[in-house]
Amino acid sequence: MDIHVEPAVGVRSGESALSPRASANPPSRIDGRRLRSERTKQLIMEAFLDLLRESATMPTAAQIAERAGYSVRSIFERFPDLNALRVATVDYSLAQAAALAPPRHVDGDRQTRIKSQVETRAGTCERGVSLWRVFLFTVDASEELKLRLSVARQRTIDRFEIMYRPELSTLGEVERKYLLIVLEALTDMESWARMREMYGMSFEEGCAVWIRAIDRMLPATPEGT
Repeated sequence: MDIHVEPAVGVRSGESALSPRASANPPSRIDGRRLRSERTKQLIMEAFLDLLRESATMPTAAQIAERAGYSVRSIFERFPDLNALRVATVDYSLAQAAALAPPRHVDGDRQTRIKSQVETRAGTCERGVSLWRVFLFTVDASEELKLRLSVARQRTIDRFEIMYRPELSTLGEVERKYLLIVLEALTDMESWARMREMYGMSFEEGCAVWIRAIDRMLPATPEGT
C-alpha cells in the first residue's frame, strides 16, 4: 500500500524538513536576532536620553551613535529618521514612568495621599525634564509627538482623579474639570524645573511647595474618608 506524506509547512514537495534550506533560519535564531535588535534600539534610546540630560540641545545622529557604541547606520536601520527616534524615546520614557510610579497610598488619609502623589510626580519630573524640553521644542512639527503630549498630560490628570477621589467627589462636573486642569498645570515639568533650577530649591523644598499648594486648592475631605 502506498502512503502519501504531506511535506512540512514551508517545505516544497520532495524536500526534507531537515534539509539545509528548511533549517537555515530556525525560530530560536530568528528570536535571538530580534532580541538583539530590540536591545540595540533600547541602548540607542538610552544614549539619546543621556545626552539630553547633559545638554538641552538636540544631539546629532553621530553623537548618539558614539554614545551608544554603534554606527550611525545602526541608528537608521532601526529608526527611519530622528523624529522616529524621538517618538520611540518618548514612548520608552512614558512606559518607564508608568512602571516606576504606580499609585501608592490611594486609601490613605488626605496628607498621606497628597505627599505620596507629589513625591511620585516630582520623581517623574526629575527624571524626565530634559526630554520634555526637547519634546516641546519639536512637538509642533510632529503629529505623533502632539499625541504623546496629550497622553502624558492625561495620565497626570488620571492620577489626580485616583489620588484625590474623595475630595473631587464633592465638586460639580465643571468645577472638578477646572480644578484638574489647574492641578496638572501646577505640577507640570516646567513648574518643577523652575523651582529646581531658577530658584535653586532642593527636591524636598519643591515637594513641600506643591504639597502646600495642592492642600489649599483641594476642597475639604468628606467626613469618614
